[in-house]
Amino acid sequence: MCKTQEQMLNKLVVIKNNVPIGLSVNLKKCGINLSFNVSKIQTCKGFTSKLSNNNHVLFLDYDKDNGKDIFEFREKLRVIQKKYSLSNIYFFSDSEGSYRVWCFSEISFKVYTKILLELFDYLDSLFINYTIRNEKSTIRISDKIGREPQKLIDSLTLVTYFVPIPIEMMQEATYDTLLNKKGVKIQLGDNGKISWR
Repeated sequence: MCKTQEQMLNKLVVIKNNVPIGLSVNLKKCGINLSFNVSKIQTCKGFTSKLSNNNHVLFLDYDKDNGKDIFEFREKLRVIQKKYSLSNIYFFSDSEGSYRVWCFSEISFKVYTKILLELFDYLDSLFINYTIRNEKSTIRISDKIGREPQKLIDSLTLVTYFVPIPIEMMQEATYDTLLNKKGVKIQLGDNGKISWR
């Protein structure tokens, strides 16, 4: 990767944030699953995977809570990179176990979906659900409150295969996220037992 591209990637992730309070409610239709989460929220800035020509760039959100090792994820990505002839893949992080992955090869949404399914066990489930439901993903570039600034920490490169950032075709996004996504869950079991997590 050339120095200019690395500088541009790092500049994309420097944006300020707001801190209001939010409430997240999750109700499931089948069975009983009721959860509430009261947390400060933060308005984040990012980009969507969908380009102005309706193709996509590959954005991924690795989830450390899935029990899968980041090195195993990295090797799985290398296989996918070769299988789909993807260009360089970049890893960004702002805390241990939190990784966002960018690849600027243009792909169809059908190919994007196949890649998500192949990496299902490694990715944040909310990220996958949002991407499938909205037919595009959103990747955060702004810093999260209480974390270090995001930095480019690694890349997977194939020999001489570089794609420039299609910044003129990328669409900016603004969204709110909870600062604390871990809440108290009350679950009613089969025998009427109540469990707290």
